[in-house]
Amino acid sequence: MSEDPEVVSNGLWALAFLAEDRVAIKHIQKSLNIARTVEFVLSPSPSVAVPAIRIVSSLFSSGAVVAVSAAGGVRALQELVRRFAVDPAVTLEACRALSSLAASGNGKVLLEPGIIGDLGKISSSTADYGVILCVR
Repeated sequence: MSEDPEVVSNGLWALAFLAEDRVAIKHIQKSLNIARTVEFVLSPSPSVAVPAIRIVSSLFSSGAVVAVSAAGGVRALQELVRRFAVDPAVTLEACRALSSLAASGNGKVLLEPGIIGDLGKISSSTADYGVILCVR
């Protein structure tokens, strides 16, 4: 497997776009190394982190909450929100993914108690960061 960030980014974007399809996401769930995708969520490179977060969000929407949570996905997203990711695009995607988790109906119990306050901090400083808070 390549460690070249551009190759990894392009591969993740391909999966992210495929994951938008209801049939394809089921195949992705079966074949994807979810733990490795979660590692990419925490990549210091936004070009790698953003598509990985999108994949995680699609997995939440498709009902794979338990698998993603077991791989540390929920914790990773909450960490990105907590530390107010350096790149606004990463923060935005993390907020969207947490929104997908909450909307799934299964994820609300997985969210840590302090996450609401962290999301509130983001919403109160969106003008500074150019981030649109996306919480359902």
